Amino acid sequence: MSEIGLEYRKGAVILLLLVLFLSVNIIALFIYFSAGSEKIQAKQALKVLDNQVSLESAYINNLENNLENITEIIDSFYSGNSNHKSTNSNSHSISTYSLNIICGNGINEQGEECDDGNKDDYDGCTNLCDFDFSGLLHCGDNKTDSGEQCDLGKDNGKKCIPGYNTTCTYCSILCRNKTLTRFCGDNILDSEEECDDGNNLNWDGCSAYCTVEPECCGDSDCPDDKNSSGYCYNNDIYKNLTDYFCEYHNCLFNTTKIFVQDCNNESYSDNYCYDNNVYVNHTSGGCETGECILITNPEKVENCGNKVYMEGKYC
Repeated sequence: MSEIGLEYRKGAVILLLLVLFLSVNIIALFIYFSAGSEKIQAKQALKVLDNQVSLESAYINNLENNLENITEIIDSFYSGNSNHKSTNSNSHSISTYSLNIICGNGINEQGEECDDGNKDDYDGCTNLCDFDFSGLLHCGDNKTDSGEQCDLGKDNGKKCIPGYNTTCTYCSILCRNKTLTRFCGDNILDSEEECDDGNNLNWDGCSAYCTVEPECCGDSDCPDDKNSSGYCYNNDIYKNLTDYFCEYHNCLFNTTKIFVQDCNNESYSDNYCYDNNVYVNHTSGGCETGECILITNPEKVENCGNKVYMEGKYC
């Protein structure tokens, strides 16, 4: 959508509202002259009309504010979205649709007019990622109307400041509740932090508590290598080896999965009789809580029927 088209729509709405405003004044003059010498009635009529004009003026200001918000949103979208291209100034945007489009992930992808990172309607962008400003016509009137999550009037869009490791919520210019948070690992340096590298790992120059870690000159300045406790993987026992090393004056590390023990042992006992049939004990290996275990189950080898027991081999 071009800037000229947006300005044309905005101008048409304002022109319509001005015509309404002039109509109210004409009615006021008509009442005044038709009242004749009844000055008291004329004054009362003018007072009523003045109140009506005040209400209409407030409504016009509210609509103008919302039009500015809508224009700003659309301008920012089309100025930053490279996926929408037009063949000429009068044509609509031509988009190529992709099977991997995910509406609601906060990324403007091909085929989407918008993507505000949620599945909510009435917030300027529908759950189908199309523009829709029908729910914003009354946003900013200091009343929470249908389709709005909040409305604080002139305070819409004033961001709150959360405490460290806490959250806070404010009402956006689109009358939606927005949550802000501050914590170690958000890749934003706060006054309570010495550093913030966007993670909660130690020995990478910035600790899990967002404090600067001492620089290293060699591997000997870094922690000793260590193994984790054993754990089960594919029915075997493994451990994780963490290897620390110094690089660019920071202690870094690699983690490698190390095989420890094969638990897949299998064996069978000799035949034995049970309930007039031939059985064997089948023992198989398994892994549980990082240790090898043995699981034994009887298995029937032969159904002897009415045969007579002989030498422990047949029943």
